[in-house]
Amino acid sequence: MSKTQVSIIILSYNPILDKLLNTIKSAICQKNVDFEIIVADDGSKDDFKSGVIALFSAYSFTNYKLVFNAVNNGTVKNAISGIKEACGEYVYLVSQGYYIFDEYAISDYYQFAKERNAKVCFGDYAGYSVANSLNIITDSLFPPITSVYNKPLKCYKTSFFLGGNILGASYFREREFALESFEYISKYSKYTEDGPSTAYALAKGIDVYYYPRKIVWYEIDSGISSGNDVWQKRINNDIHNAYKALSADYPHDRVLDAGVMLTENILNDAYGLKDTVKIFIKHPIASLRKKAINRMPKRTIS
Repeated sequence: MSKTQVSIIILSYNPILDKLLNTIKSAICQKNVDFEIIVADDGSKDDFKSGVIALFSAYSFTNYKLVFNAVNNGTVKNAISGIKEACGEYVYLVSQGYYIFDEYAISDYYQFAKERNAKVCFGDYAGYSVANSLNIITDSLFPPITSVYNKPLKCYKTSFFLGGNILGASYFREREFALESFEYISKYSKYTEDGPSTAYALAKGIDVYYYPRKIVWYEIDSGISSGNDVWQKRINNDIHNAYKALSADYPHDRVLDAGVMLTENILNDAYGLKDTVKIFIKHPIASLRKKAINRMPKRTIS
């Protein structure tokens, strides 16, 4: 299989066609990087393939692949189907409604990752909402504290497992490691690939790098869990199951075990003082380290 530098994998399921096409356009316009585009669809009810092909034709863009799965298997397996078709050294996964920030974002990201021989990176983003009128969101970002990623792995590992979630659309992964981690978590997680795959990397002691550059325009109110308690419960269950499985494979990982306890609390809507105390009693070092991390400045993006 001949390699390109980056495979941009666009995941879809019953998409709003205009949003999907706009996401594809944001990929087509990338410059200074050798890339391919893969559209991986998770068994959508409507046939929109012709519209996607017409868009690529209109831009005279030929380095693309379409992976239209006949059956809806969930986000993780859909992502795997796209990664298996990819020939890039790195993969960038994005969904409809999320747009690559500018025409040099992928080129810059690739150079950042290559310089560090990174397997997993994440970057900054600009959140926006179109619920009423266009509104740019510059606070409440994920993770809220990024300076911890300049510290030793044990520090940002603690930050991650004890609540420092990373925005899924900001990740950039080495292709072979992405496939390895996604195939592992697919046994436990159906809809959630970002947190569990990062947990897999951290459990194996693999560095996660933070790139302080905007990578994506992220529509904050378009995700499947936005305002939907049923979907949020499914996602929380996915995360908890993946963490439990990792904890069984890495039974001496204290920080991971603290993460299992926290995800169980979240799954059971247990946010009280006694729940926090239980984690502290079993994992005092991780809890104190997290408390120190929380005193670090929170980021905002203008």
